[in-house]
Amino acid sequence: MRISSSVAFSPDGRWLATASWDNTARLWDVTNPGAAPIVLAGHTDDVWSVAFSPNGRWLATASSDKTARLWDVTNPGAAPIVLVGHEDAVEFVAFSPDGRWLATASDDNTARLWDVTNPGAASIVLAGHAGYVYGVAFSPDGRWLATASRDYTARLWDVTNPGAAPIVLAGHAGYFWSVAFSPDGRWLATASNDTTARLWDVTNPGAAPIVLAGHEGWVWSVAFSPDGRWLATASRDNTARLWTWRVADLIATACRYAGRNLSTEEWARYLQDKPYRRTCERWPVHPSVPQLLLDEAHVLAEQGAISGALAKFEEALALDPDLKISAKDWNALCWYGATWNQAALVLDACETAVKLAPDDGNIRGSRGLARALTGDVQGAIEDFGVRA
Repeated sequence: MRISSSVAFSPDGRWLATASWDNTARLWDVTNPGAAPIVLAGHTDDVWSVAFSPNGRWLATASSDKTARLWDVTNPGAAPIVLVGHEDAVEFVAFSPDGRWLATASDDNTARLWDVTNPGAASIVLAGHAGYVYGVAFSPDGRWLATASRDYTARLWDVTNPGAAPIVLAGHAGYFWSVAFSPDGRWLATASNDTTARLWDVTNPGAAPIVLAGHEGWVWSVAFSPDGRWLATASRDNTARLWTWRVADLIATACRYAGRNLSTEEWARYLQDKPYRRTCERWPVHPSVPQLLLDEAHVLAEQGAISGALAKFEEALALDPDLKISAKDWNALCWYGATWNQAALVLDACETAVKLAPDDGNIRGSRGLARALTGDVQGAIEDFGVRA
């Protein structure tokens, strides 16, 4: 056997299939790996790819002889079903999750869909690429087929309506070598010879992809972990890499290293107009955040926007329930509310300020004014007495 170009395990884990440039595929019994393999001969050129059907009955092979073949794993000595139609080498094969469809990728610039339940029927030709098609992958729900091409694009084809125009994903500055869907089907990963991998949101394919840069050579292949947490990439730079890419995981990693939440300056620099929130639940908000809100509240109160100032106080306390707002800050709200004839709105603020500094004459005077304006004459007299 010459170079092995592809491997795949059967769904039950018993068989390992290998593809080789000696024009054969082989089946190895994992329960008895020392036994001689079953040789699947018939292709007349290099075999590039192997894939098992979800029920484990069929093994598909792709070859430079312009054919794909279906081998009955329950009877591997039987003649395979030969799928003829491509006009150049077949690079890759993949089964749909329900096992009905076999997708093939070819150097004739097309992919094809073959009905495994009726393999003699004409295949559905997915034409549009302007270069070799190197890889195919079905989404977990079977609706989408992704294709990777030498024409610097990947495409998403609706399997329920294969005649519809595909969604074209462009952005790599090189060939698309490989495609893979995340387990939840939301993300498509692509590998390219531009030394990057990219993540495309299938629910919003027009959005800019997430670029995973760091490799120093072509990226050949991508694969998600079963839980979707990790993306693995294989590169010509002699390395493989594991990427944490989900937003929640990235936040957790950043929080673990930083040990705190972002400051107002950092938030403005990196997240710009997005509303501030506490991203590291383990840690309190950065002290600069509630202070900024209190400063904004002071400006609003000074201008007579008392309701807006109160909202800033509430926002600060919501972000940090343990926030200690000073008597001075509460008193400023109390005083401006009273002088802008909105005393009823700030009575609670006045009470809080007095509770924190009961012997401060200025603070008692502010509450006295608010009390007087809301009809509490006796209370106002008491507060003014302390001020005097």
